Amino acid sequence: MTAYKRMKQRNFGQIAIMSSAVGFFGPPNMCWYNSTKSALNSFARDLRYIAEPYNIRVSLVTPGSIVSNMTSNPEQPVPFTESILASSNELAKVIKRQLKI
Repeated sequence: MTAYKRMKQRNFGQIAIMSSAVGFFGPPNMCWYNSTKSALNSFARDLRYIAEPYNIRVSLVTPGSIVSNMTSNPEQPVPFTESILASSNELAKVIKRQLKI
């Protein structure tokens, strides 16, 4: 909200909020993770609505499974197959390109 307030004074800005696809749907055995991502999704939606009159763009980034410390941990409640995980570097390039639009 601090960044939003400063951008509001300038009447311009862009905010990107990182969440996850599990904010929309996720396995029940990861309810603690799913609920935090769902809260971020809701926050981003509402912030986008209140920021629009001030020319502030709010983007919600919700990637699927990517290579990370969490997905490489074998003790995770949901096993990840390495072949379905996207590269974090490739994801960063896509996000950067999309936020410029």
